[in-house]
Amino acid sequence: MHTKPWERYEVALRKLGPDNDNLWLAHIPQLDGCRAYGQTPEAAMGELDAVATMYVEVAEEDGEALPLPLSDVPREFSGRFVVRVTSSLHKALSDRAKAEGVSLNHLCYELLAMGIGERRAPTQVNHYHIATRDAETQESL
Repeated sequence: MHTKPWERYEVALRKLGPDNDNLWLAHIPQLDGCRAYGQTPEAAMGELDAVATMYVEVAEEDGEALPLPLSDVPREFSGRFVVRVTSSLHKALSDRAKAEGVSLNHLCYELLAMGIGERRAPTQVNHYHIATRDAETQESL
């Protein structure tokens, strides 16, 4: 149950590095500039509560429409999407897929799944490095 309008939005929370005093950043990606910092996750979220409440109030006062929260937008995922890559990365991925005896589509699926930690890719995927150099650079090596 959401008691405040901003609570329907997805909140991103992450720890910043030592260059930023190891602060925590809490923000609502859909609300441009709606962010807050704190020494702990709880402090950052507490600050975000105040910032987001003010953000929504000002938008309403100014007559600005807020985007629909992602949770309110009906989404259907087909399992397909298009990604544009450089020709050298395309070649490197194709070469790697061929070396592993899998399709390019399957290799990309496994690498993406590994990247978000959902699945463990086949052992051989961990033993290769994707070279993104173009053909000229590789010939000069």
